[in-house]
Amino acid sequence: THAEYRVLYEEAAGNVLFGKRQQWRLLEYFTLLGLALVALGAMMPFARDVANFTAGFLSLVAIVTLCVLVMLQRWQAHEQEKMEHIAGSLSNYARVVRRLKPRWSGNFHRYVILTAMMLYVVILDVVFVRLLSDIIQ
Repeated sequence: THAEYRVLYEEAAGNVLFGKRQQWRLLEYFTLLGLALVALGAMMPFARDVANFTAGFLSLVAIVTLCVLVMLQRWQAHEQEKMEHIAGSLSNYARVVRRLKPRWSGNFHRYVILTAMMLYVVILDVVFVRLLSDIIQ
C-alpha cells in the first residue's frame, strides 16, 4: 500500500542520513585522536620506540577509518537503490519530482565528498606521523 511505501522510503532515507552522519563522525574522531596523541607527545616527548608505535597505531586507525568510510558509502548506495525502487511505485508526480535531479549528479556529489573525506584522512595521517616523528626525545 501507499502507507507501506512511505514507511519504507522514509526508513531508507533515514538510513542514508545516518550513514553520512557516521562518516562525518569518523572524521571528527580520527582528528581528535590524532590531535590528542600529538598534544600528548608535545607535552611529554615520546621515546623513539613509543613515537614509532604511536605513529603506527595512528596509521592503523587511519586505514580502518578509510575502510569504514567506504563500507558506509556502499551501505548508503544500497539504501539509495531501495529508495529508487520504492519511488517507482509512487505517483507520477513523485517520479517527475525525483527526476528533477539526475541520478548521476547525486552519485557524482556523493563520491566527490567520499574522495575528499578519504584524502583528508590520508593527509592528516601523514601530518600527524610527521609531527610525532619531530617531537621524539
